Amino acid sequence: MFGYAFGNYEGTKSVAELAPTFPSLALFYVRLLIWPFGMSPSYGLRYVPNWGDIRAWGGLIAVIVLTVAVWVATRRSRPLRFAAFWTAFCIWPVFNIRSFRPEYLVHQRYLYLASLSICLSVAWLAWHHIGTRKARWGLIATIAIIFSASNLMYNSSWRTDHDLWMRITAVDPANAAGFDWLAAEARRSGDVATATAMIERSIAAQPNSPYPYINRAMLLAKDRPVEAIPLFEKGIALHWADRSPDPVEIAKVLGAYGKCLMDAGRREEGVRAFVQAAGLPPYAPEHAQNAALVLLESGRGHEAYTMLEQAIQRHPGDALLVMRIVKVSAQLGRHADAIRWATVYIQRFPNDPMGPRLLEAAKKTAAGQG
Repeated sequence: MFGYAFGNYEGTKSVAELAPTFPSLALFYVRLLIWPFGMSPSYGLRYVPNWGDIRAWGGLIAVIVLTVAVWVATRRSRPLRFAAFWTAFCIWPVFNIRSFRPEYLVHQRYLYLASLSICLSVAWLAWHHIGTRKARWGLIATIAIIFSASNLMYNSSWRTDHDLWMRITAVDPANAAGFDWLAAEARRSGDVATATAMIERSIAAQPNSPYPYINRAMLLAKDRPVEAIPLFEKGIALHWADRSPDPVEIAKVLGAYGKCLMDAGRREEGVRAFVQAAGLPPYAPEHAQNAALVLLESGRGHEAYTMLEQAIQRHPGDALLVMRIVKVSAQLGRHADAIRWATVYIQRFPNDPMGPRLLEAAKKTAAGQG
């Protein structure tokens, strides 16, 4: 938990910009501590834009009143005063919402230590202010039953990824990521109607998110590639416009976009998309292989060879890259290179029976051409 107290993700707001959100966040955590219903993996709390917003100044007044009330109520009880300080101490790390993305500001799982002080306070108050033993145990048992019932009610939300995102979107209909995940799941299962409905809800929740456009493009890519292309392009543009674009995700989308372009007869543009995907960090080997394949099919074999050579320098332990460059070398008539790379394969992967076969095939091809 304390790792979040000092971290931040790239592109986050400053503490001064986030300060108007803190009162609402504090009140939300207090509510979760004393009333454990309506729980969810994520909530609808978002940044409060400025101190002119009633949630900022109204929340601040409420926090001040609550703090004074707790101070007065605990001033003559060292156990209760300790419980109040313990609660504040355990909650403060999650106020560094610079560690969290804007859609996930509240994290109830970090309240487990703070909840101990609430439980101890209730037990202490019951033992000192309720006269009969039965009444004490009755109160404590009632509270235990309520909190246990809450856990039983909401535990199923964490059972599967599908259940988790269904719960998130039910509690927070502005969470576009939830609809994006559900749309992708429906698309993979062939449920076009559900996928389309989830995409529409994602766009309504966050019009500037790239994911609904990409999901819709994926739906259309197989049978209607011409219609899918502008959706891919919009999604890719929105990815790059993000404050912290994810090159791994962009590379995946570029690969799908490249295939769609080629299916639509725009081969040269498709090749450029594959090459661009291969050039994005962390330079995943599969993108280099795909780019090399389309370059080779487009009659640009020497560029394919260079692409694979660069990929091997970055990923020397990838057997598929070395195997591919052996075959590409042979296809290009670069027999010495084919033999050299087959030898490299044997050296790097001595227990793989494919190595000797590659070397033998390379030598036979060279002899046949000779």
